[in-house]
Amino acid sequence: MKKNVLITNIDDNIGYALSSKISHRSANIFALYPEGEDPEKYSHLKGKVTLIPLSVSNTLILKKHLLLNEYDTIIHIPDFHSNPHISRKALRRANVFATQQIIEFCLSNKAKLIYCSSVAIYGDSPFELPSHDRSEKIIFGYRAKMIAEIESLIELNRLKGLRAVIFRPAFLYGENCCGFFQTLVKMIRYRILPKVNERIYIHLCSIKLLINVLEQAITNDKSLGKNYNIADEEPVILRELVNFISNNIHKKDYKTFFQLNLYVGRNIARLLHKFHLNSAGKFLERLTHNWFYDIEDLERDFVIHKHNTFIDISDTLN
Repeated sequence: MKKNVLITNIDDNIGYALSSKISHRSANIFALYPEGEDPEKYSHLKGKVTLIPLSVSNTLILKKHLLLNEYDTIIHIPDFHSNPHISRKALRRANVFATQQIIEFCLSNKAKLIYCSSVAIYGDSPFELPSHDRSEKIIFGYRAKMIAEIESLIELNRLKGLRAVIFRPAFLYGENCCGFFQTLVKMIRYRILPKVNERIYIHLCSIKLLINVLEQAITNDKSLGKNYNIADEEPVILRELVNFISNNIHKKDYKTFFQLNLYVGRNIARLLHKFHLNSAGKFLERLTHNWFYDIEDLERDFVIHKHNTFIDISDTLN
């Protein structure tokens, strides 16, 4: 008998990519998309995924839907990235409250919860290398605190029998990925990226790797009760990555009229934060710290193709 798998929030780039690529012959795939959106946006999924117009932020409707349906697995992709201008109240409703409803359903029905979290729980720029479950969490920003709260909620309910696995992808790049990587490419394209002149390592995650792991998790029960970082095989040196992207775009190494050292870069980030230019400040903050993640557990428990950041980014840019 086929399992029923629900994917929440396919309006998010992760949910969209997952629902587009997933090919589980042993499961019926259902996917939620926001009410009021044109269903033709997802017309390529017809015959592959059963589409349901339902916003997870509408927790009463979500609760009724879960009561009236049977799902063996829920792949929960929260909505903490799609709209940077959403109010904190609405953001909390779409994430914390929605996750509570899903947890209650999974406990009552002994369903599996696959939760897509974020490495933001370590802070935008982790200080301990590599970051793992025992790392001190340097959390700042409302979204990061909310993600950590949801993880704590899942951990608490694991003690009550919740069958859950948590995946924490690093900053994503690939098809339809916005955010950090898109900003990096844009700043390189227009030559406005400060070139930090120290040796800095950063660790990215190919969206193809994340989708592969999420799909495997549907049938991988040995992962239950664990938390995994998801990132490419190795971190890369920022200067080499910037030059690689620049060579793809401009056919030459990245040139800029000013360079920053770490001390100056971090102080500029603090000033930007002070004057409420948070997105610019956070971006610069990320570029002035080393950050990479322990992925040994992921490599042990899942069959994955090791992703080389430069090769995958070349495909994305092309």
